[in-house]
Amino acid sequence: MTDTLLGLQRKIASATDLAGVVRTMKALAASSINQYEEAVASLRHYSHTVDLGLSACLRAMPPQVKAQRHAPALSLVLIFGSDQGLVGQFNESLVDFALKQLSRSKTPHRLIAIGERIAGQLEVRGHSPEKHYRIPTSVDSITELGIDLQLDNADLAQTPHHHGLQVFYNAPHQGTSYQPRSRTILPLDQAWQEALNQLEWPSSALPEIGGNLEDTFIALLSEYLFISVFQACAESLASENICRLTAMQRAEKNIQDQLDGLQRTYHRRRQDTIDAELFDVTFGFEQLNHTGR
Repeated sequence: MTDTLLGLQRKIASATDLAGVVRTMKALAASSINQYEEAVASLRHYSHTVDLGLSACLRAMPPQVKAQRHAPALSLVLIFGSDQGLVGQFNESLVDFALKQLSRSKTPHRLIAIGERIAGQLEVRGHSPEKHYRIPTSVDSITELGIDLQLDNADLAQTPHHHGLQVFYNAPHQGTSYQPRSRTILPLDQAWQEALNQLEWPSSALPEIGGNLEDTFIALLSEYLFISVFQACAESLASENICRLTAMQRAEKNIQDQLDGLQRTYHRRRQDTIDAELFDVTFGFEQLNHTGR
């Protein structure tokens, strides 16, 4: 026998403990998915309010100001990945998607990586990020990341027509998978302005800007940028946990298959041992009877 009964018992105990760890990780991933998806859903109400404020500002702006068009001299590119493993091709597929999209753009860009592993994938492909941040581990941490990004790039809201901002992230797809997605947030194009102009004001009274128009617009635009980054990060984290949940489900199935095989082997070996012992007892009894006769 290649494995003793004691060795098989140890393997069964190890597999059982590992199955418990996998079940815990599955539960954590499932709860995290709900947490981030609920955060994105609740953000839509606040986002709608900010959009209404921006639409009021656009209505109050002179036509020549709204018509200003400047090609961005430099574009800031945020790529959201992961810090932890057990996510399969989560980072690799996103980097391939992002670099393919960026290769078609003629605008110079600055790469910012959100996540240690996405930064490593960019470096492997010869596109080292200018800076990288740790991926948030909770909804509150996403807020902190958004504030840090705004403080480090304060000029985005001050002069939005002169800057570009693009985000790449994995977004949930059909609830059980994810797909790479890109979104151009800056510069503010005509389609963005037209979408805001089509928003219906919730009351019959026409909106008026109470303070300075430019300051109000910059403040609302800062919130718009924060919401866009928050949404991209939350959807990326939900996708990461969907990927991890899928990996844990496969691992749980493999462990259960191995555990079933070990238990069958253990019971078969144990039965063989019992049969051998019974044979020895029977043979010894017959020998004693034969000697006595």
